[in-house]
Amino acid sequence: MQVDIDTGELDEMARDFKAMAARAADLTPVTKPAAERLRSVITMSFTRSQSPNGEAWRPLAESTIERRRKRSGKPLIDTGLLRQSIATRGEAKAVVFGVAGSAASYAPFHQFGTRKIPRRAFLPTDASGTPQFDGGSARKWIERTMREALSYIAGKKTGMAGFGNRGGAGGG
Repeated sequence: MQVDIDTGELDEMARDFKAMAARAADLTPVTKPAAERLRSVITMSFTRSQSPNGEAWRPLAESTIERRRKRSGKPLIDTGLLRQSIATRGEAKAVVFGVAGSAASYAPFHQFGTRKIPRRAFLPTDASGTPQFDGGSARKWIERTMREALSYIAGKKTGMAGFGNRGGAGGG
């Protein structure tokens, strides 16, 4: 007696898994547009006067408003340098974000607060600097990015087409 087993389907599955592993090794087709969307989420914090996780910023003290160039009461917006210094980058396995340039010297005082300056987080981190995406626009960003990464790995979307900014800063 002889039993023949057709392994064609197993070979096809093995090729599919190999292709998925290759896509998982380099997620830049997902992380690059995700980094641009994260930059939008972060810069939107300045407009909304709240952290990317949805925490409202404390209002400015009257003495601070008096010293400002245009006497604006909008926190963290005076010259625009900090907002313009937000940097994001998509890499093979990560989205990197932070502050670049001359604003980087004073950014931590606002992000984490001091004895005299209240914390007005504009990056999606907790008080210790650990990335945190559990609320507000930041949560929508991480959920969308994870869905897109899984879809890309599964081969449902290829390349950067289809991963652009749809629906504004938070996307979704």
